[in-house]
Amino acid sequence: MKIGVKFSLLICLLVFLNGKPAVAQTTIPGLIPQFYSIEAATDLPLSAEEAHEAALNGSLDISLLDPDQTTNMWSPEQNTIKKNELLSPNDSVTFTGELKSRTGILRFTVQNKNGDDFIIYLSKKAHNILLRKNILEKIGYNVPPISWTPTLRVTFNNSIDHDLFIEEMKDQLLGSKDRFILHDNNLTIDLQDALVLTPESEIYNLALGIMNRGVHRGRRLLRAPYVAIALVDTPESVNLMPWQAGRVIMNQVKLYHTLDVEREYDTSFEDAKWIMRRIAKLNRHDIEEIVRLAYYPKPVELLLTEKIISRRNDMNLLFKIEPEFQNISFNPNISYSSDLVDGEIETEFFDGYASRYSFGDPESPFSTSEMGAYVFSRIQDQIFQYALTGINKLISTQDDKLYEDKMREVMSKNKSFQPVNTVVIPSVHGSTILSRDIVTGSYLGTSHKVQLVDNIGFNFDAGILLGIEGLPVPVKVFGKTSLTLQRLYSHIKPVQSLKKSMKEPYKNLIVPALLNKIAENIDELTTTDSQDQAARITTVIEALKKSMGIGESFVVTDSIVPSFGVQASANLSEWIVGSGDLVEMYTNFSTSRVMLSRFHLFRANENTFHIYQDYGRSLQMVMSFGLNAAVPVVRFQGNWSKINVETHYYPIELQASKTSVDTLKAFRASLLATNHKALQEIVKPHIIEHKIKEKLKAFQFFFFKKNKIGSNDDIQAHHAEGGDDIEIQRRYDSVTKGIDKENFAIETLNEIISKMLKSSTLNIDMSPALNPGFTLGGRAKNSVFVSEASDERIITKYERIFNGWRADRSRLRKMVKEINAEYGSDLFEQLSIKDVTAILLYRIQITTIITQEGTNNLIAMDELQLNNLIRNFSIQNITEKRVSFIVSKWKKMLTDIQRLKNNHDDALLEKYHKFLLSLLDSITIEGLKTIAGHDNVVVQGRIDGFRQGEENGDSPIFTDVTGALPLPLHQMPSEKIMSNTGILEGELLGNWISLKAI
Repeated sequence: MKIGVKFSLLICLLVFLNGKPAVAQTTIPGLIPQFYSIEAATDLPLSAEEAHEAALNGSLDISLLDPDQTTNMWSPEQNTIKKNELLSPNDSVTFTGELKSRTGILRFTVQNKNGDDFIIYLSKKAHNILLRKNILEKIGYNVPPISWTPTLRVTFNNSIDHDLFIEEMKDQLLGSKDRFILHDNNLTIDLQDALVLTPESEIYNLALGIMNRGVHRGRRLLRAPYVAIALVDTPESVNLMPWQAGRVIMNQVKLYHTLDVEREYDTSFEDAKWIMRRIAKLNRHDIEEIVRLAYYPKPVELLLTEKIISRRNDMNLLFKIEPEFQNISFNPNISYSSDLVDGEIETEFFDGYASRYSFGDPESPFSTSEMGAYVFSRIQDQIFQYALTGINKLISTQDDKLYEDKMREVMSKNKSFQPVNTVVIPSVHGSTILSRDIVTGSYLGTSHKVQLVDNIGFNFDAGILLGIEGLPVPVKVFGKTSLTLQRLYSHIKPVQSLKKSMKEPYKNLIVPALLNKIAENIDELTTTDSQDQAARITTVIEALKKSMGIGESFVVTDSIVPSFGVQASANLSEWIVGSGDLVEMYTNFSTSRVMLSRFHLFRANENTFHIYQDYGRSLQMVMSFGLNAAVPVVRFQGNWSKINVETHYYPIELQASKTSVDTLKAFRASLLATNHKALQEIVKPHIIEHKIKEKLKAFQFFFFKKNKIGSNDDIQAHHAEGGDDIEIQRRYDSVTKGIDKENFAIETLNEIISKMLKSSTLNIDMSPALNPGFTLGGRAKNSVFVSEASDERIITKYERIFNGWRADRSRLRKMVKEINAEYGSDLFEQLSIKDVTAILLYRIQITTIITQEGTNNLIAMDELQLNNLIRNFSIQNITEKRVSFIVSKWKKMLTDIQRLKNNHDDALLEKYHKFLLSLLDSITIEGLKTIAGHDNVVVQGRIDGFRQGEENGDSPIFTDVTGALPLPLHQMPSEKIMSNTGILEGELLGNWISLKAI
């Protein structure tokens, strides 16, 4: 089945790649494969053809061969760092001209009093070039002379040259020119922290790091330096330089370095091993010398030395030479005065240097300084709700009063409540909705870490309330049947700062006005051709882009919900001791039919807007049981749903060359009508259909919560360009366990307020988050299994996720240790979180993807394999008796699965997930890989969140990606659709209407 031309080409490409020998075809651009894949170097002591043949048949390790030694660029005996002094400190030179430079660098030529010409090089990362020069010279390379001058006086022949030079500094050095200028006296400028180079050289200056395939022409001597340069490459802030040198992605090495280092070296594994052997021979003294002669400030020098040694040790592993060389010990917690504390530079600027060696921690939306804004946002929202209470009362019946009046009427007739009586009253409630919330996690199909949500709308509920009185036991029974109508306008905006979000104008709560304002930008367009039509389209598009930020959404939801519910509660205090209402037991049952129409406008990127029109229908049944004793004690709940969804997806490209007037006018009409019909006539949509069966089982004990979600989803995707539909059978299962302090506290407080005031009108809104980890102070552990079957193949994804509001250093390390134990080895390096003092809104996960072949191997296990698996790969020590019990249980589960394996139906995938959950509760993922096959399982770890104490604390931390096949082969079918069409995950999978753990 296909989803258009792009998808077909992808499949053809993958089949082509998979059908070829694993030589060059499987190499990921920019990475170094850990196998022979890139053609042998052309400057070895044997021909390229002989080297190629030797590498293929294993007759010779070509990584041991030195490249051509007749060149003047390299000598195996060279190991001296040259101490050049091209200009002396405080030398005076005359400016002679500017040179073309990359952004961030300024190069110009000067002449000294002797008439010698030099190139002056200004950059915030100039000392990086000295580091490169030093390590290259230390391992045998010849590098053209480069020297550092702390100060330099430059004289200009006229004011025009001087002024143009100053303007060039502003442009090229990105606003940091004042860092380099000590004094500016008309025609004389005193500069600091500059490099001096010779204008001409007979050899390539590899220290500058610019190299491509056209220059190196396959020569090892020129391909290999990429490794050495990446080893010492540091960002301007040395704190941002990782302690690790890189990671492995599908048996290919991705080295960590800045964008200043070109990846066009096209380095082979054999080239990398050759140069790494030379680097690995360097001792601590050598590396100290390499850094010292790069002339960094002393604290920076000390930290860089430790980091480069750590990265050198890591590279030995990455390039598989660690058996040949011992690691060099290093100190990750090195300190030096107040400038370097516990392995982190604390000082931004050092006298005599233009670089900023520390940037400080990025402030997260939920940092300590931002928490006041969050608390204010919650208070602000409650004020909105209380302010609307009086208005809403005007359009609502007073149910409590009507019920009491009806009871008095019954009492007057019966004189007592000995006979059982039924009380029936009408119930009508209208409410205006107005709120501003801070939401963590996904919301209405969108997904950002933190979001500001403005809601405005109305809700109308009409029905009949029924109560049964006079029962012989202290039990109250209430029932209600009703019809609810609602329209809700929502504006969802990603948040980078809570303080800034609280400054959003209150007029933005009027979401329909914002939508109309966006539509008004298109009003001036006409359908007639005119000379300025293209200019008008450009103007309109620019106005549209300014009116809505990337990642923002507007959602308009209409719902009709007929429902019926009944609640029975028993006052156990009165039952047991005859008075009071301290202890209460209750049970609820409700069923409803939900009909939804949903319009979603989303800005995906710089030039693309999305419009989604969703239609949803669901039949829901909810049952619950609980016990309260002043605080919520225990609660059980079950939800069962049958859902049908249809999504129409329109990606709208807003570029003058691609966008027609008709499209813009249809876009406008859709925004004003909050419906896709006008657009449907102009643009063909992608259509996604779902048939979902879903159930939730929830348990709460005080503030501990456990949720289990299971769903079957039959997805049918219709591509806008036609072709065969894609049909996906999707099974989702999750188990979430966690602590929810926020909702427990609010529920307790509401209970107290209700009993004191005999009313629930002042209740505080609870967080709607299903996952406790998204609540204030909460945390959760999740096991999520997803299997997708398409074209008779099943791909399974298992995610083990720890998420929560905040974790300090000790808890973070404890979680990393626990998740490493579940993996079976140190997937996460402790060094990667060394500087973290705390992590906010964290998400630590291992993602495991299993192919069809891996699944076949797993479900075919016999009893001997099961025994060996648990004995060799158990997460914890298990007694012999327990081993027998677990193996017996697994064998029974596998027998059921094997009976169903020829049918890719709901029962098969559900049982398979239950087996995996049981399996991975006991054995490591490494154990899973041994049975499923290492080529059939891909694993990667990731840490997300706002890390305090670390300068790049809002960037994810990734682990190695283990597995042997190219990544696209492991994509879930739904992920391929997302990749090819750009559709939001929440829209493709119907997350706005279905339940998900995280």
